Amino acid sequence: PDKDPTLVVHTDEIFECPPGFGRIVDISNLASPQVISSFRLPHVDDNFDPTTGKFTCLPGRQSIHYPWFDYRSPSLFYVAWYDQGLRAWAISNPFMPREAGYYVSPNYSVSIGQPGRHTRESYQDPETGLIYMTDGNGGGLTVLRWTGPIPPRPPIPASR
Repeated sequence: PDKDPTLVVHTDEIFECPPGFGRIVDISNLASPQVISSFRLPHVDDNFDPTTGKFTCLPGRQSIHYPWFDYRSPSLFYVAWYDQGLRAWAISNPFMPREAGYYVSPNYSVSIGQPGRHTRESYQDPETGLIYMTDGNGGGLTVLRWTGPIPPRPPIPASR
């Protein structure tokens, strides 16, 4: 708490194809921030079709939005992935972020043509450890508890 952070989790909120993804950025030198890794869901990966000159993507909103760090470890954060639910990422090694867990909510759509899920934000209550997740497509509020391991150490220092 008495030091300035040296890493930033950056997310793209892109609703087009190809969808957005996350990056870990080293800001230890503010004059020269450096992207040291990126992360996205492998099954949401876009494919480039050279015959059409366009990307092909899964239907729905595949964008990433609003990371929230677990209060128990600076190496664990939760990020809303709209149609792909809430995802937990471990960055003990910020050069190789890894997905540590996920929760995909039911399809709450009530109208034809609406996306099925719309996981938007998460907030963790530091007193109970409960994670509150919102769904913007009729799902309201879901309360979750992280049952996976808590990374024991902060992220390793990035490049200097």
